Amino acid sequence: MRRALSCVLLLLLSAPLALAAPERPSLRVALFDVAPYALSNAGRLDGIYVRLARELLAEAGLDARIELVPFARIPLLIGQDGSDMTISFATEALEAAAERLGTVMYVESLVVTSRARPASQLADLSGALIGRARGGCQDLRARDDLGLRWLDIKGFDNALKMLALGRLDGLCLTRDVLKHYAAVAEVERDSLGTEIVIGRRPVLVFVRKGLDAGTVDRLRNVLASRKPRSTD
Repeated sequence: MRRALSCVLLLLLSAPLALAAPERPSLRVALFDVAPYALSNAGRLDGIYVRLARELLAEAGLDARIELVPFARIPLLIGQDGSDMTISFATEALEAAAERLGTVMYVESLVVTSRARPASQLADLSGALIGRARGGCQDLRARDDLGLRWLDIKGFDNALKMLALGRLDGLCLTRDVLKHYAAVAEVERDSLGTEIVIGRRPVLVFVRKGLDAGTVDRLRNVLASRKPRSTD
């Protein structure tokens, strides 16, 4: 009798372990550390791309192990098997290092001008000094006819202050970034000039070349079932 009771107790104790859900596989996700797309808030990762990456991978039955890194490091990480996936604008380096899976959203790319340099169209910016994040503003970089001069900025909050003071003729960024950093830098909108839209840019999912084909197929199916969103 005593032996039978011991067996029952062992079965009861082991039951929760047997019923526990198996751990889901995870992917390493590298996102560039620019708010409001990806940021660390009191040690907790948040932002538009962070939430989107978690949604996509959850729908594919995967967990996300997210790391925030400088924009220029992402192609290097994915190309050298240091990361499995990113959500980003397309760049030459990223296209060469990774496999493009599809579009997840669109953002509006624009130039905000200085009040000291009035402009209503791109042609008005001929020869202007434009601030941009390193590697960014590809839409405008292609306009060789404008003879633009470029300044790689260290932060959008500081760049907006420079723009308000007239130390830049224009600043290239997205509407999301403008809204976020104008509030952070406490730059009033009427201290800046006009907004000139230069493009509606697709945001894409890229994965490293050689990633398991089954995982790639699951991600493709998730992307195919979703309509790209817009944050603007």
